[in-house]
Amino acid sequence: AGAVVQGDQKTLSILFNFNDKAIACTAADVANRVFGTSGATVNTLYQDSSRGLVGFSGTAVGPYTISYTSTGSCDFNAWATAAEAAARAAGVDPAQYARVNYVSPANSTCGWSGLAAMPGRQSWIQACGNTGVYAHERGHNLALHHAATPSAEYGDASEPMGAAKAVGHNGANR
Repeated sequence: AGAVVQGDQKTLSILFNFNDKAIACTAADVANRVFGTSGATVNTLYQDSSRGLVGFSGTAVGPYTISYTSTGSCDFNAWATAAEAAARAAGVDPAQYARVNYVSPANSTCGWSGLAAMPGRQSWIQACGNTGVYAHERGHNLALHHAATPSAEYGDASEPMGAAKAVGHNGANR
């Protein structure tokens, strides 16, 4: 069993463009989806499901253009390195954040909308307008598994760890 995660999860969202494709969301939109204090945001979902013990605050920056294409290999670790370098060049220090998520347009060779270390610090989002994907990947960073049903790994549509929807967490994944 891992350590229990509690408290404010200070998070940096770095938005980036590929050199042949721009991201559709703004930093302000991502900040509201992840850190907002009202409505269906990642912060409010985790505040509600943890009875106030876990929340998300932070900053969204960018977009920065990195030297990769939307049709090149799905090298998300290299994208993270390039995105962090761009953020540092703009005066943002990713080391000051407990968690970092990289938000990009879709890459045609990746077969996912979101990806995350479990547990871990990093996540990648290729569906910038889907709050549920942010919530799902943040859950993996906090060591939450998929909310499955007997017939489907992502089958529980009542919470983000199943169907990646911006709905409250159920008791099974708390």
